[in-house]
Amino acid sequence: MSWIRELLHQAVLQVIHDGRSISDLEASTPMLATRRL
Repeated sequence: MSWIRELLHQAVLQVIHDGRSISDLEASTPMLATRRL
């Protein structure tokens, strides 16, 4: 199940790097939003 975590992390980094709206990502993964804060 670790590969799923890696995939999510890579996707998050890519989205942030692209400069797209992170609100969509946070809505999809509230856990990541909590981690960012």
